[in-house]
Amino acid sequence: NLVQHPFDADGYSNMGVALMWMTQIGGEDNRATAKLCFEKATELDPTFSEFWAHRARMEHFFGNLAGEIALWEKVLQLDPNHESANRLLPDLMKQMEKGK
Repeated sequence: NLVQHPFDADGYSNMGVALMWMTQIGGEDNRATAKLCFEKATELDPTFSEFWAHRARMEHFFGNLAGEIALWEKVLQLDPNHESANRLLPDLMKQMEKGK
């Protein structure tokens, strides 16, 4: 319960993930609230790379390529071996170059 535990970064992250899934499969647009949850998680625990990865995925849902790239780069600063960031970032950079 985030009301009782307002400094629970995992709780905010988990809520954000649930809201993203509800948006994807449930037809409700919870992206803005999910984004706020992920931002709060990274505020509370700025060194945990997976919270930043959730933010990158959120920017993907918003269609914000530049924001997504910046966040994946942040993930790699924290965890150079992050599998998703290393797999996705090269293709995203190519997409960005094509769009210019």
